[in-house]
Amino acid sequence: MGISESTIKAYENRRKEILYQIIRESISKQAKFIMQVEETCKIFDINVSMPNIGITLNNKLIEISKIFKKAEISMFAEPNEKLNMVNSNFVGDAIINDLVAQLGEGIEKLLEYDFSMEKVINKKTTQIKALEKSGPIKRIFFSIRSLFNPNLISNVVSYSKEDIEEIKSHLSEYKKIDENLWEYNLEDNIVQSLANYTNDRQYDDNTIPEVIEECIKPTLEKLGLENVIPQLKEELSKSREQLDSSKDKSWELSTSQKMEIQKSSKQIANEIDNNEKSEVYREDKEYLK
Repeated sequence: MGISESTIKAYENRRKEILYQIIRESISKQAKFIMQVEETCKIFDINVSMPNIGITLNNKLIEISKIFKKAEISMFAEPNEKLNMVNSNFVGDAIINDLVAQLGEGIEKLLEYDFSMEKVINKKTTQIKALEKSGPIKRIFFSIRSLFNPNLISNVVSYSKEDIEEIKSHLSEYKKIDENLWEYNLEDNIVQSLANYTNDRQYDDNTIPEVIEECIKPTLEKLGLENVIPQLKEELSKSREQLDSSKDKSWELSTSQKMEIQKSSKQIANEIDNNEKSEVYREDKEYLK
């Protein structure tokens, strides 16, 4: 007896609900954070309009899931007739894993911004406290000057160019991640998504061809993307070689490195030899006395 459509649909809906619940929570938290970012940026005269990566992710998943639906497959569920059960779609999981990882990177950049902002504000607080602790004559003189120059405080208690650039860099990186997420498409990015996901699952060399044939190829064929399979195999082979190289890497040195070590060793040996001769000479000299 085959798997009913209602069973597949129930599995798909359950997985979608879990994923979109996480995304909704992320959108809400980022919205609040972004409001704070845009307000604090005014302190530094930084005009910024921040995207919400959670919304971008949500829209991208909807876009790609429609492509799967058009191919009459689900991005979230796949019937396994052999085991008479419903599994997640391997290709769909690879895409979701990649896109959600970019959401995580974006949140990380916001946290880095928050850390940098806190560091800068603490620096300014320290400057203000130092000004408050100055002698009475200096405080009075500063107060009088402030009446005629309202910008004096901001000039004395200032932010460095490096502080501003550090803050801007986190925001720029966040925007770049959002841009990459928005530009994600199956034709250009699916190979890397599948390679990363397959490598993360740490299959052995004998299992990978089976995974490609049974879990990846059928979906790619339905999506009209079977032409990327040779590229995927090449990418997996390359990453396996790099992994094996890092595991098996011994102290293989180039000829120049070996010559340099030999030269250093010879110098050390000569120094030891000279020290030993020197010690003998001193001992002999001491003895002759």
